[in-house]
Amino acid sequence: MGKKITYESLGKKEDWRDQLQIHQLLDVLDTSNRWCEATVLGMSRWKVHVHYQSWPRKWDEWILRDSERLAPAWTHIPQWRANLQAGDTVQVGTYVDGFKKPVWRDATVKRFEKLKKALRVRLKVDASEFIWMHVDDEMLCRLGTHKLTALPKKKSNKRPATTEDKELLTPSAKKTRSQTSDVKEEEIPSLEEILELPSNDTGDADDAFPMLHDQLWRAKLTEGDLLEVLDALGAHWYEGRVVGTGGNDLVTVRYRGWPWRCDETLTRKSDRIAMPYKHQGEWRQFKPHDVVQVGFPMHPLSDTAAEWKEGVVVEVERLRKSKLCQRVKLRCGDRELWRDAQDKFLAKPGIPTYPSTYSPNDDEDATDLIEIVEHLPTTDTPSPTADEKVVEAQARTSLDEATFQSIANGLYGIIKREIPALLRLHFSGASSKSSSASI
Repeated sequence: MGKKITYESLGKKEDWRDQLQIHQLLDVLDTSNRWCEATVLGMSRWKVHVHYQSWPRKWDEWILRDSERLAPAWTHIPQWRANLQAGDTVQVGTYVDGFKKPVWRDATVKRFEKLKKALRVRLKVDASEFIWMHVDDEMLCRLGTHKLTALPKKKSNKRPATTEDKELLTPSAKKTRSQTSDVKEEEIPSLEEILELPSNDTGDADDAFPMLHDQLWRAKLTEGDLLEVLDALGAHWYEGRVVGTGGNDLVTVRYRGWPWRCDETLTRKSDRIAMPYKHQGEWRQFKPHDVVQVGFPMHPLSDTAAEWKEGVVVEVERLRKSKLCQRVKLRCGDRELWRDAQDKFLAKPGIPTYPSTYSPNDDEDATDLIEIVEHLPTTDTPSPTADEKVVEAQARTSLDEATFQSIANGLYGIIKREIPALLRLHFSGASSKSSSASI
């Protein structure tokens, strides 16, 4: 057998591929053969999930770890963020009313301000628009990255001059006006001075603009993104995933480990959604002896209900030289099993789970419905109409047909695979007997 090839055997220059971490920066060659800044979103044993900075999530992709399209950060792209100077021109993306996507415009760097743990830059976008952004913000990119967006010109609100205006423009008034027009741009008070924000020495200025970054995160939510969701009773924060978007202001979220019937549609500005790990923490970084809730689906082709049991982490399988957890071995009673660390049927201890006693055939039983509603995350979804019940019944029928078809296909595969082997065994035995008889 040939020698097993690993990144270690290729030399120390390739060790970084085994040591990748979530949120790590990389240089990635996109499909148009251009090197871009990218961030690691996730990884498997052989692939890496990357996000191209300043580009929509639909362009995220999985790339093989050993692909030449991956390179350490700043290998092909210069460290332009660290070398920014006043007067440099960059591109900045902002959300403007009337536009569904970020508006990209050129901006000029005016000055910098050092915060407690970061650095932010003041940018002049238009003649009268100035904004602050963190230097590492992905909505700040190099010149020429995006196609510039043409904004409609603002209509002038000037009115024709009257005789009264001419009388007011005395020589003294003209002199005053000319003096005020010579004020330099740098002397215009900043937003912190207007709002009387605390000084940077206390470290509070780092939180001076949390709403801006929070709104940018919410505006960029797309289908498939992870987040945390607070139930309607305000009792528990759950892991959730965006399963749909409605216009610019709405997102449909699904509680992980819960069926689709519990989905909710919330506004992007709702206080009931938050960034991943904000309230629950990164509890999926498992260690031996950790206690978790383990769900066992009641039907192999459906995730509408699961039987939940308490489990204990026995073993953790990680990538070589990486702290990122990949798989965990769990003990549930006398049973041991392996689960992916990101499995939706793993839940944090103490978080209510979907009741395992529920069956889709119990929809007409009011007693069971009352018991179920007490455990569900409360929603304002109206009760199903008669047409919706007919559609659901048809879906259950199609599910039963799919189950029967899968069983039939499995039996057919077994027969097709085993019968030729039995025939070969039979005829080989018969030939051996005939040969021995002839001898």
